[in-house]
Amino acid sequence: NEFNMMYSLNHTESTLVAVAPQHLTTILKLKSRLPTIKAVLCLETLSEETRKIYQAWGEEVGVKIFDIPQGR
Repeated sequence: NEFNMMYSLNHTESTLVAVAPQHLTTILKLKSRLPTIKAVLCLETLSEETRKIYQAWGEEVGVKIFDIPQGR
């Protein structure tokens, strides 16, 4: 659940978190309560359009969004 995720990430003081695509929205929504997170790595390739949407949202909340390029 979201509380456990926030607790774990805040307790470890992680600056980077790697997530499955379905968790990107949750991390971005919770960013104001995850002060140490500076970057999020999506463990799958995002479409160009989806990547741009998440990166724009990330800029708004102060986190960089990356994904794993297809074929690597």
